[in-house]
Amino acid sequence: MYTYDALRPHIDTGDLILFSGKGGLSAGIKWLTRSRWSHIGMALRLPEWDVVLIWESTLLNDIEDIELGGIRQGVQLSPLSQRIAAYEGDVAIRHLDVKRTPAMLAALNALRQEVKGRPYEKSHLQLLKSTYDGPLGDNEDDISSLFCSELVAEAYQRMGLLPELPPPSEYTPKDFSEAHGLALLKGRLGPELSVRRHEPAGLQRNEPVHEVPMPAASSRHAFFRPRRRPLILGHRGVPYLHQENTVDGFRRAVELGIDGVELDVFMTRDGKIVVFHDEETERLTGVKGNITEMTWDEVSQLRIRRRVDMGDGTWVNYPREQRIPLLAEVLEEFKGKLLINIEMKAYAPRWERRHTGTEVARIVRQCGAEDSVVVTSFDFFMLYFLEKEYPGLHSGFAYDDGMMDNAIGEWFTRIPELETDLAKAPGNQNDISFLNFLLEANVVGAAVGSTVVDAEYTLIDSDTVDKFHARNMLVGAYTVFPLDSRFLRDTHERPQDVVKRLVAENVDWLETDDPERLLQMLVQSA
Repeated sequence: MYTYDALRPHIDTGDLILFSGKGGLSAGIKWLTRSRWSHIGMALRLPEWDVVLIWESTLLNDIEDIELGGIRQGVQLSPLSQRIAAYEGDVAIRHLDVKRTPAMLAALNALRQEVKGRPYEKSHLQLLKSTYDGPLGDNEDDISSLFCSELVAEAYQRMGLLPELPPPSEYTPKDFSEAHGLALLKGRLGPELSVRRHEPAGLQRNEPVHEVPMPAASSRHAFFRPRRRPLILGHRGVPYLHQENTVDGFRRAVELGIDGVELDVFMTRDGKIVVFHDEETERLTGVKGNITEMTWDEVSQLRIRRRVDMGDGTWVNYPREQRIPLLAEVLEEFKGKLLINIEMKAYAPRWERRHTGTEVARIVRQCGAEDSVVVTSFDFFMLYFLEKEYPGLHSGFAYDDGMMDNAIGEWFTRIPELETDLAKAPGNQNDISFLNFLLEANVVGAAVGSTVVDAEYTLIDSDTVDKFHARNMLVGAYTVFPLDSRFLRDTHERPQDVVKRLVAENVDWLETDDPERLLQMLVQSA
């Protein structure tokens, strides 16, 4: 739950404000619509006002309309902070993740002038018909008087965010809730961010109130901006040209003009977050050791060799040795230049490593890199403590098609195949179908408040991305054109066909060991 002061800098025109009232009318609306929410308004930022405004149609008459003056019911414009402070009930904000074009804003302003001062629904019968979302009769497209969600729906239609049918009168606050999963024609709506106005009850006198700054709104977050092709992330940098997870590799990514990189982090014995892929240091440095059992002073003395085994017996020669960087220095140099997927490494979930998430969250906040990064992991505990330290930081669980390569996976091969689209592909045994089922159900993601998911491309089928987009979540896929082929499952697909399929399925980002090749392929296909 966030204070309004923490959310205010990130609120923009078109963001939704949801209310759950305590009065009889509110209770009736919630009961009829089977929803938590009874009222909705829209945030506006206007050049002539230096405060965030709420534009709403309401029976409340406790705040003066800033344009028309006086206390009134119906369509009104007032400071959002005043509405939240005066409201007796729950409030949540949903950010609208879309580029606000001049045409959209002009259409919205024209509607605002058109309905200025219009009354609320004229009769209780009309109100009930609006509340009941159509089944009591075909509601007409009539904005001579306006229900709260009718105003918002009309605005979204004029802005080109909703289709012309159904008419605005058929929308209710429930339709704009996170639970409903409303699909927009452009962009998407973010999660419901609960707002609290006062300190929580029950605090002990000496117990501190820990306020956490809100990360950048999705509409400002680089991963969430509208685009015509998937983002290209260099997997561990640009490993064909520079050793993995090195500053030189990340600098080359900038030079190539790709969108960003994926990198891996561990926490050292003394609590430093280092950028490194293997838990054991020997493959990359030639020195035997466990990076989580070493201090930063010890790690800083290591060098990544010029000749590196990719893991499957393939060796690559590089120009020179490379040092191991800290996450903080990478973020300081590359925030705003590269999008970064920070993977908190976990070869097996370990409770004692949970505070890797805590430290990563602190570093992201200290570096001011919130609008450039997402954080992923195979470790639930790390993600839980990341979100606990920095609620709302964009993060998500990761899925690998080898997760079931154990006794449990063997057990699943003995039961009937799950009926999934993925199961139709040749060679897919039931463990893969079950992983696809777990992935699409988003059980882990829901538990830690994920806004993204990162999955091996072999686990993504024709409806996977659509299911996550309906939740306003992004989907990343890895690893196309890989250098290390040890763990590749034979999907009977050529690498270029994998890319074409993932692009057609609207994946949000692709991680690759050969970003130059992927970039060329996507540019040519465009």
